[in-house]
Amino acid sequence: MADYSSIWRRALAIIVDTLIAFLIIYGLMFFNFFSDVTLSAIYGVVVYALPLVYMTLTEARGQSLGKLILGIKVTNLEGEKPGIWKAFVRNIVRIVDYLPLFYLLAIILYFTTKRKQRVGDLLAGTIVLAK
Repeated sequence: MADYSSIWRRALAIIVDTLIAFLIIYGLMFFNFFSDVTLSAIYGVVVYALPLVYMTLTEARGQSLGKLILGIKVTNLEGEKPGIWKAFVRNIVRIVDYLPLFYLLAIILYFTTKRKQRVGDLLAGTIVLAK
């Protein structure tokens, strides 16, 4: 039997990763990357796209920085690194887990699915394991 990550480690990892993404965004703002009117229009896209890109690229290799710090990893169902497509699917669907009640669906699925999967994990065929 696989050693699935606890819900608390998963929650803390997403908080760390969200903070990292926002630090990058605010760093770009600090250096006036978005000071031009045209670039300001792009800012809205960056705010939504950067966390998705960050999570997809890092989880494709198995771990985001938050997951590394918390000692957990994302794998496919065979225990291998998920790759870019599975990482993208599990993260693009995160909005379904998040809304309307701040990850309530993800919490329910964690406790009711055999492999402790949220919607993104079910669709992508991924699991989150303790290392």
